[in-house]
This record gives sequence, structure tokens and C-alpha cells, in this order.
Amino acid sequence: MNKVDRYIKELASAGVPMFAVYGNHDHHLAPADLQKLTRMLEKAGVRLLHNEVYHAGQYELIGIDDWTSKKSDPDKAFEKADPAKPAIVLTHDPNVVLHIKHPFTYLMAGHFHGMQFHLPFLFKYLRKGALPAAGIYKGMHQMENGMIYISKGISQTGTNARFLIRSEVTIHEL
Repeated sequence: MNKVDRYIKELASAGVPMFAVYGNHDHHLAPADLQKLTRMLEKAGVRLLHNEVYHAGQYELIGIDDWTSKKSDPDKAFEKADPAKPAIVLTHDPNVVLHIKHPFTYLMAGHFHGMQFHLPFLFKYLRKGALPAAGIYKGMHQMENGMIYISKGISQTGTNARFLIRSEVTIHEL
């Protein structure tokens, strides 16, 4: 958690509003560790969104919890959104886009780490969902309900390594 705390503090030092959703690894934490993570984020001023909308002036920020962990509820997340405003969706696993019935302007996700190890056949065997099976695992893509961006992120899963995939921090200008 020390590395996470350092990242969060560094991001918070920019002085801009920050929002987050939980990912699959967060939901695998022991309850005490998840509470510790939540307190760490809240202390840094990060607003966690759990299948809910945050009214951000001219935008609606819609946080959808992690699809992989079966914690997501897209209908609940969009329930109180103003359909006249641009909807910006934050989620961890982009596979949820296949289950969103509402139009959105932009969706930001991660989860796949850009494949982490860039071996073309790898996602055919790992069963990461319909998107990577179709070759959609990083970058910008136009989907039926809106535009999505899948970040390669700054971390990794399992082994602390990447192969032919650089970490990234992205700035999305609205």
C-alpha cells in the first residue's frame, strides 16, 4: 500500500479534482485493507464513485464499479444522470461497455494493462472478455453507445514486469 499512497499523494499535489472507481484487485483485498485504501483515497481528496453519478457542472461523471468482480450496475449508475448533459464514464473493466444501455460521451477504463506482456496470442488464452478477444485492449475505440479509451495504466498484475508495453498516464481534456 506504500506505493499506492505515494502515487495518490503525488497525483493529489496537482490540486485538481480526482475521482476513482474500484478495480478487480481492490475487491480481492481483505476488508481491512480495502478500508485502508478507501481512507487513503479519501484523505487525498479522491471521490470514489460506486455505481453512481456525480454532477460536475456541465458534465455528468458516472462511476461504474468493476465488471470482473460482479460489482457493476450500469443501470443504477445512470439512474440519476441528466441525459441532456455529456456523460463521462469511469470504470475499471471496459467489458462493461457491452452492458451499458445508455448513450455516453466518453468512457475511461483500464484493466488490461495494454496486455502487459505484448504477445499477440496471449489474450486468446487468458479469457479476459469479449473486448480483448476482438482485439480491443488499449487505446481509443468507437463503440455503439460512445467513445471509449482503455489506458495501459502505470501498474501491472502479478509479476512486477511488462514486455513491449510501456506504462502510461493519460490526460483527457474535456
